[in-house]
Amino acid sequence: MKHILATIAVSVACSGCDWWVERELNRPNAVPIEVPEGGVSFEAVLQQMQAEALKVNDKAEFISVKAIGFDAKGHVDIERENGVRAVFEWRYSDPSKRLGEDIVEGSVTLVTSQKCAPVKAPCIVITPGRSVMVLNRQRGRRLPECTLADAWAAAREKLGLPQDTIANAVAGSTPELWHIAVEGHNELAVSIDDKTCVYVPPNEAIRREDAYRKP
Repeated sequence: MKHILATIAVSVACSGCDWWVERELNRPNAVPIEVPEGGVSFEAVLQQMQAEALKVNDKAEFISVKAIGFDAKGHVDIERENGVRAVFEWRYSDPSKRLGEDIVEGSVTLVTSQKCAPVKAPCIVITPGRSVMVLNRQRGRRLPECTLADAWAAAREKLGLPQDTIANAVAGSTPELWHIAVEGHNELAVSIDDKTCVYVPPNEAIRREDAYRKP
């Protein structure tokens, strides 16, 4: 494995000049992705994203993740900008603070990127935020137990698709489900249980979402 250092390109302009230079800088909101010889698995990226989110706040909870342009083995395309995007949130009461000032909340979004370095070295960009969209009204979610490769295999079998089909996948938008759709073809979309890797009919997917949202 190799570690690829994250850097950024900085443009420098001056009056009457039509040129720019690049300068390598350490980037505090980016970390390198480990790149093994066989390719980068979705699960490896998501686990690294979770570890980085917990560094931002050790109570960060998984909310959702999206993968774009993955292959049949579940390898993500790190040459593609935003190939994987994950969101984590936290909201809790800090007993050391007085009532009314005790609520601590925030979020962090993590995306894969090629913009970290002039040489296009892959990295994860980490963007903390203050807004909390899910934990104000619902509970956090667990990471998918069914691998992306297995979920994609089940989706292809259900839809009768060739192995080299390109698709997008989202987990967390509906708890305990993978939503997988063929790139550019929303009519070719299915839901897969993110624990058992079994196809879930649309009416059951809706029932699960409704049940989750009830207080």
